[in-house]
Amino acid sequence: MTTTTPTATNPTTDPALRALAVATDTRIAELSAEAATRRATIAKAVDTAHHLLGERPRYISRTERVWPTTADEAVELLRAKVADGDLQPWNLEPARTALAALTDAALQLAALTTAIEELDAVWADNGCWSRYFLVEANNGHIHYDVSGWRCSRRVTTEHSWHPSLSGLTEADAVAELGPRLCTVCFPSAPLEWTVGKAKPARCPGSGKAGKTGTESRTGMRHYADCPECGVHGQLTPSYRVRAHKPAAE
Repeated sequence: MTTTTPTATNPTTDPALRALAVATDTRIAELSAEAATRRATIAKAVDTAHHLLGERPRYISRTERVWPTTADEAVELLRAKVADGDLQPWNLEPARTALAALTDAALQLAALTTAIEELDAVWADNGCWSRYFLVEANNGHIHYDVSGWRCSRRVTTEHSWHPSLSGLTEADAVAELGPRLCTVCFPSAPLEWTVGKAKPARCPGSGKAGKTGTESRTGMRHYADCPECGVHGQLTPSYRVRAHKPAAE
């Protein structure tokens, strides 16, 4: 993850700078992937610490959970229990293994973070050349950085680096990745570059009440003719015609 906050995307026509952009961002992408692996190792070790302490998480949503102690507290508590021998014999080795993995991953993550910051400084010192990141989980939108402070992206949002496009224009990114530019990251981009995939045509009868006198029922499902095209189809729970394509002419 980059640490410098960009203020603009700056394409370049300088071949030397363009080569530097691709080489630098390619390396950052590689280091970022390694860093993500180390963070996953740390998270797994922390989860192990919580479980070995007998803690249980409280889920506040389908994907978010809260533990009785923080990650740092759980790790320190487990270290103390290992040092004091205050664990069940069968939990002692798993605890030592988790703590060792966490320590090793943390050291490697620190080194990777430093390396990324050094390479990111090259980007900042050379005018912050343009960068493009694809977020598949966000309808494939293309952003110009990996932060979430503008676009309400979560900290856990995964970004796909595209260093081969570093230093190029928005038009180049669209040609390579499709018209999916984030309207917040690229407010001046033409509309056709931000709409993404075109939605299929819908019959104008979609969402309207079914044609009177054509209602039918099978089990708990209700059907009726579309008031526009006449197609007999399933209704929504609010007894409206489900979205469907226009009838072929």
